[in-house]
Amino acid sequence: MNNKLKIILAFIFIANLCFSQQKGILLSSKTDDEVEFYNENKRVKIETNDGKNYTGRIQIVDENTIAIDNENIPISNIIKIRSQSVFSTILSAGFIIIGGAAIITGIAAGGYGILLVPPGIVVTGVGTLIPAIGNNHKKYSWDYKIVADYNPENENK
Repeated sequence: MNNKLKIILAFIFIANLCFSQQKGILLSSKTDDEVEFYNENKRVKIETNDGKNYTGRIQIVDENTIAIDNENIPISNIIKIRSQSVFSTILSAGFIIIGGAAIITGIAAGGYGILLVPPGIVVTGVGTLIPAIGNNHKKYSWDYKIVADYNPENENK
């Protein structure tokens, strides 16, 4: 009896996985057939047409609105969206801290310690450039659409 229950539960979970629908933002290029999809709960950085920046996880409110940190943002107000991973944020902060420490240590030590300043500047520069790496999906090149039932297999057919 115990094995039958496990098999039934396994089938229920597999069926749920097969028929589940993904909600999120569908990004489609205006110049070619490129398509990207940001699932709900994906960490993104968004810039709106009033100049505000939002960084956080996407929550779908309705077909025209998303929320980031309980701030509702109409999809029509977004002018730029990009993926913002936690790893790149931590890595960037680490490089900035290490580079800054090298600069301060080199200046404070004096003498040959001043040789730490140029590598410190380079490491700090790398730390500031890490967040800029990636694809900015700007409004003039991409169309944004909130979808409730995205299935990537249907895009390739």
